[in-house]
Amino acid sequence: MTIKRGEKVSFVGRNGEGKSTMIKAIMGEIEYEGKCTIGTM
Repeated sequence: MTIKRGEKVSFVGRNGEGKSTMIKAIMGEIEYEGKCTIGTM
């Protein structure tokens, strides 16, 4: 998933489906498998 500058996103789902976990991974608060790059491309 790529989110470009100026784009708006939302995370929608039922309770317990990982919305908060995804945000914590993006913010670097938890470890995860995969790649997350923050910054300009």
